[in-house]
Amino acid sequence: MTLFFGVVFDKIKFKSGHRSIPWIRLTLVLLPVMTVVVYQIPDGLTPTGKLIWFIVTYVLWDSAYTVSDVPIYNLVTMMTTNLNERNSILSLARLFALIGAFITGMLTPILVSERVGFSFGNTAIVVALLAALTMIPIAFSAQERFILRAKIKGMD
Repeated sequence: MTLFFGVVFDKIKFKSGHRSIPWIRLTLVLLPVMTVVVYQIPDGLTPTGKLIWFIVTYVLWDSAYTVSDVPIYNLVTMMTTNLNERNSILSLARLFALIGAFITGMLTPILVSERVGFSFGNTAIVVALLAALTMIPIAFSAQERFILRAKIKGMD
């Protein structure tokens, strides 16, 4: 899926000249919505229908994740040409991703525990809202400082 989207990512050109920000803003909605949809399996489905629901929605969720992952890593190359700055940004990004994974990994079992009693569907809504809130800053404050507009001779 990543290879396929990588090709799409390279082919689509936005009028603004930005490469990553439009995709990141799209996934600000797409990824949390798909996170919720995966866990909203209709009760009336047969076991086979539930399995099909999960497979289809999980593939769609994974596609949404890929659509967010490719541009977020590309964004670093558009923010700075300095290799040390890029490494620092990527290290910081991975640190925050680890913290987010830890919080989600700890929060989810607590929410579905007998004490709290949330369903998996309701827990997915809470996690999706938290994810959307943490995605907002990068979607609206990140800047692509190095937008490649020049054509390379012979590569038209």
